[in-house]
Amino acid sequence: MLTQYNLKMPHAVYGGENAMDNITAIIKARGAKKVHYGFAKYFSDIECYGNNLKQKGENIRLLADRNDLEQAVYVGDIQGDYDASCRAGVGFIHAAYGFGTIAAEVPKILKFEELPEVAEAYFGKAGRNM
Repeated sequence: MLTQYNLKMPHAVYGGENAMDNITAIIKARGAKKVHYGFAKYFSDIECYGNNLKQKGENIRLLADRNDLEQAVYVGDIQGDYDASCRAGVGFIHAAYGFGTIAAEVPKILKFEELPEVAEAYFGKAGRNM
């Protein structure tokens, strides 16, 4: 299923505090003991607070810099995700099917399947504004 949503660009994932075990179990990176989904081929990098004690915004910026991303967007579902993306200087797409609301006008998706179209529209718009 995930193959059809590959946006043909590097993907990095940020996980919160103590999330590395969950991340590695899902994407089979860095020697996970138990692999649930095997999504490693879709991600070029991962980071989390549990690795380096840096806050979410710092880690998002770290991922963008470490992967030489000139344009980046963070997909999240709560205000704290949006705030972190602003601190990191990257765009934001609201996963409105998640747990929270965002106090800003931002692109949103109502289901995961909408991500490729919304991301492509975002990056097309961002590219025109550069």
